[in-house]
Amino acid sequence: MNGTILSALGESDAAAFAIIMQEQGAKDAIIGEMGTYSKKEAEEFIKSSALKIPYERHYAIRHDGVLIGVCAIYNADFLAHSAEIGYIIGFRYRRRGFAKFAISMLIKILAGEGFKLAIAHSKKENKYSNKALLACGFEERLDEDGTMAFQRRLTEHDGIYNLTIQG
Repeated sequence: MNGTILSALGESDAAAFAIIMQEQGAKDAIIGEMGTYSKKEAEEFIKSSALKIPYERHYAIRHDGVLIGVCAIYNADFLAHSAEIGYIIGFRYRRRGFAKFAISMLIKILAGEGFKLAIAHSKKENKYSNKALLACGFEERLDEDGTMAFQRRLTEHDGIYNLTIQG
């Protein structure tokens, strides 16, 4: 997607991040411990996520320089070589391929770092998110708690070993 990148999520993103999290559907997002709604809470979330390096990483999804969403890698299990991914796209940018872009980039990052399995969770009624995960090669399964779970096996061919994340 021309003009779309992943970059570091910084404190200057707090206002736009708070707006994204306040939009319709954001309260139902499944992305680690996300759940911030005010600018102050967004700033605190961004500061604390930077301290959780290396394996709770949040990335800004930018299109033409504008923050349009956030994606993350979290719950890494180094023995199982697996990690979870999550994402949220701003309401007015949904259904335009940005979720697939973010998912694809997270797959590349994980595979490039030697992970063998990517896991994502979604709600059954979130059909567009589920469709994006399936389009990116994830397989569907139902978790014990009734949550939709998706998983994708990763190979070295999925990774970009010289991937540059701007920021």
